[in-house]
Amino acid sequence: MNIEKINTIPYKPGILIDPLDWGLGHATRCIPLINELLTQHYEVIIAASGASAALLKKRISAVTNYNNKRV
Repeated sequence: MNIEKINTIPYKPGILIDPLDWGLGHATRCIPLINELLTQHYEVIIAASGASAALLKKRISAVTNYNNKRV
């Protein structure tokens, strides 16, 4: 394995956001947090279901990785 090649791969830290599905309050409070993480070049993964997932997909278009939870 070529160590020099590994060191040139850009690292993009990732974070999983998983708001509770107890109403839209949890999801709406995540929106500013997600926007800030995107501004700081994090890879944001959203795991949500129901109305929370729909709201976040509509409001946060920069996130392409959505994982729908199965309850």
